[in-house]
Amino acid sequence: MAAIDGGGPAHTDNPRFHGRDRTNTPMWLLRAMLWSGLFEEHEILQATAIWWMNDVDGGALLYWADGPDRPPHVHEGAMANTALLGDNHGMFHQVGPVGPFDGEPHLITAHAELAPVGDGSGEWAVSDQGALRYRAPFDAIRVSVLWKADVYRTEAERESRIRSALSLDDVADRFADDLSARGLDLRLDLTRLDDPDLRAAFALAYPEAVPVGALTTTASY
Repeated sequence: MAAIDGGGPAHTDNPRFHGRDRTNTPMWLLRAMLWSGLFEEHEILQATAIWWMNDVDGGALLYWADGPDRPPHVHEGAMANTALLGDNHGMFHQVGPVGPFDGEPHLITAHAELAPVGDGSGEWAVSDQGALRYRAPFDAIRVSVLWKADVYRTEAERESRIRSALSLDDVADRFADDLSARGLDLRLDLTRLDDPDLRAAFALAYPEAVPVGALTTTASY
């Protein structure tokens, strides 16, 4: 990461459930499943470690270990060769501003690549579909490694959860029971999973928390 003059988005990582993940289920629905609290026995719990290779200008990590309604903790300063381990699928976290700061945003697409410039300068460059977007010395670029591990209390628990994999019909039925009990007419219509109106309705019915003390960001997640 480099040249980010505002905070990254405050977020939790993408949820996964036995039988349901981003390969077969829209992300908005996975997040509604998480925030509904209706599928906890099917959730794939993960331990997440972030390790930082170097110190840069800025680059702090905010994390809400006490919950989104309490102020965040901050890991900053001498971060080289340090790591944090946590439940990043349930704990909000946010990257702070990362230098070098040159006073302008650098907008890139998902096709952007980072690679050595190769001109003897020792710098690395971000190019996007053939266009140079940014370059800086490698030791000025924030480099971190993300590691995740699925967590189970016992082998028997792992096997039981695998056997109870969710189908989309299971998900729709679970939501229908909850929405009916709450007196809401909304239902998960599996023929409308690409409908933005359905997505918006579920976001209202099962809203995500908003962590206090989050930095302002122009990024999306």
